[in-house]
Amino acid sequence: MLNSSGSLTGATRRNGVRSRELRITLRDWLAKPWRAIASRWAHRRRHREIKKAVAALTKLDDETLRGIGIPHRSQIEQVVRYCRDC
Repeated sequence: MLNSSGSLTGATRRNGVRSRELRITLRDWLAKPWRAIASRWAHRRRHREIKKAVAALTKLDDETLRGIGIPHRSQIEQVVRYCRDC
């Protein structure tokens, strides 16, 4: 069991396997919500970056877009989202 300071108490320490399982369970319990939060944060950050890039590219004229490899304005967002090596 855990005491108020968060460390393992006597009964759990005596049984090494149980204390290891408890630590793994506690670690997973804390890691899973953090992974979900971090994933959402990264998704939102990527979405903002895409919106900024699309807004910047829509300000360019058609000739410039063709020059950088975007044949038509309707493909701006697709190129920004899915073209990794462009």
